[in-house]
Amino acid sequence: MYFDDQFLMVSAVKTVGKAYWVWVRAMPVGADGSITGAGAEIEVAVENTPEVEIVPGQRVELVEPYLRASEILTRRRDPVLRFHALGVRPVGQIAN
Repeated sequence: MYFDDQFLMVSAVKTVGKAYWVWVRAMPVGADGSITGAGAEIEVAVENTPEVEIVPGQRVELVEPYLRASEILTRRRDPVLRFHALGVRPVGQIAN
């Protein structure tokens, strides 16, 4: 995954038991710093609950994002890619 030069904005946040999920919209940023497209929404499973509240509309960065690939076996093999990150934090927040 390559997220450099992307504006990541939170669309939604959900906590289910111990699982923390965030939906971010990854939008390309032009050379002048402006957002150059609508982007795509990505559902991300976050391993660690953020230390500060994350709210929709906030610009964030993913901490060590990675993909998990698997297959769902039904009548045919359907590949599945799931986005994960060790954490999520507001842009500019220094990691501990």
